[in-house]
Amino acid sequence: MDKLISPSQVAYVPKRLINDNIILAHELIHSMKRSKKKTPLVALKLDMSKAFDRLEWSFIDKMLLHLRFSDDWRTIIQQWHLINYSKSSAFICGDISQEEKLSITTRLGVKKLCSSDKYLGLPILLGKSKVSSFHSLKDSYNKRFSGWNSKTLNQAARTTMVKSVLNSIPAHYMSNFKMPKTTLQQLDTLQRNFWWGHKGNKGINFISWNSLCVSKEDGGLAFRNLEHYNLALLTKLAWRLCTKPGRQWSPRRWNSNLINAVFPENIANLILQMRLSQYGEDKLIWEPNSSGEFSVKSAYKAINNDSSLRSSQQSSFPKVVWKNLWKAKVPHKVKLFLWKCLRNIVPTLMQQSLSDKRVSCWFACHEIRNLIQNCLKDNQQIDQNSSERATQSWSPPKDNYLKINIDALFDHNTKEIGVGLIIRDSAGSAKGIRGRYFNGGVNPEQAECVAMIEAIQWAKELNLNNVLLESDCKNVVTAINNVISTVQWTNQSYVDGIRHILSSAMYFGVGYVKRSANNIAHVIAHEARSQKTSFDFGDDIPYKIEMLVRDEKKLL
Repeated sequence: MDKLISPSQVAYVPKRLINDNIILAHELIHSMKRSKKKTPLVALKLDMSKAFDRLEWSFIDKMLLHLRFSDDWRTIIQQWHLINYSKSSAFICGDISQEEKLSITTRLGVKKLCSSDKYLGLPILLGKSKVSSFHSLKDSYNKRFSGWNSKTLNQAARTTMVKSVLNSIPAHYMSNFKMPKTTLQQLDTLQRNFWWGHKGNKGINFISWNSLCVSKEDGGLAFRNLEHYNLALLTKLAWRLCTKPGRQWSPRRWNSNLINAVFPENIANLILQMRLSQYGEDKLIWEPNSSGEFSVKSAYKAINNDSSLRSSQQSSFPKVVWKNLWKAKVPHKVKLFLWKCLRNIVPTLMQQSLSDKRVSCWFACHEIRNLIQNCLKDNQQIDQNSSERATQSWSPPKDNYLKINIDALFDHNTKEIGVGLIIRDSAGSAKGIRGRYFNGGVNPEQAECVAMIEAIQWAKELNLNNVLLESDCKNVVTAINNVISTVQWTNQSYVDGIRHILSSAMYFGVGYVKRSANNIAHVIAHEARSQKTSFDFGDDIPYKIEMLVRDEKKLL
């Protein structure tokens, strides 16, 4: 397809964006304006009457002839492919008089390019005042408001309108231009007044607009901060430029001398501890996203988290309170009222004390108080509910197969890793256990990858075939079994290595089980980490482990 589709074609082609043509058009106009050449330059913006300008009309005509359409009909079809002169224009610059410019546009049958002209939905001729160039955005907002009445819509409905409609209107503009702060402030004002139900700028705002733009888990309503969103969309353009094909990268080893010279000792040590994959292709990694792939969502979140105003906009309530509130199975308008109560922005003189928290409430309604109390439940209640979920028991492999259960424990404070492995046959009998202790881990997912590699190497040492590797880390198992990875980018090299090893292993499978079906491997991992030791046992496994194996065999 790359040979058939030219680089200039961007519509409906994967990984190509309409932004490319917009940027090229603006770069063309900008370079013409700044050109010091006296030779006149002309740029034409042509508008086609129909959207069939990408079709090969000679081919279409031959097909119509082959299908025995009449000459008159073929002529009519061909006439559809015409230039719309009323929407076409010319931009002329250089050492040329106004009379000559007029002569050129007259002979071409097009008008002079002006500030109101648009290309692919955006103004193509930006003046000195960008605020006036983007004034049409305010008009778009006002057109939306003309069909809505903020007095008849309740605030829950206005919340949906702001998020789904108003926040998305300037997205096309912000994907291509750094918007003036004045324009963004004007749009924020329009949104704020609509959400509060104000006419004009009159009315009380009980909480700042920036506080409403904070994420829901931090006590906001997750309205878009337009300035931050603009920066996130422009970052997407920069990322595409940085990740274009054909970039060459250094060999697959760290230049320790350079790293130690550039970075502080603690950062250099962390970099050198990162494992470099010897398989796959090198690529740039987008750090804010766990997958390493760029997304506007992750860029926007990173910008918000880095904002100096974030701490002052957050609520004092723990995140679990807000998560419970927005998960409650009640109408959205009820959730919004409870949110106002917790943010203390309901106009009232009465204060009701609930669970040692000060909560504003405009009437002492028993149901409302119960709902708020449910929101204030602590993590212990949530953990209790999650522990009541159905458990899964260990299941044996089929005949002539062995199963290796794998688990890893990671200590966030000491960075220590404990790995636990146990081999069992189809009868549930243990054939060996292995515990491994490592120091200098990165995260729990990396520990699970290390455990998987340890299990594969152990199976190869014992010359085992027909082996099922079973882990309770769903991310790692899914990443190994699928082309699309689900692990953090820092651990992708481990997954690539595991895939490479398994590609040469006979009859090896990788499966996922719940934590309850992986208990013995967990106990072994805990023993290795707590005792800071590594160990191997064959048939003569420790009595404690033997008792656990017997208990699980009874359930078969």
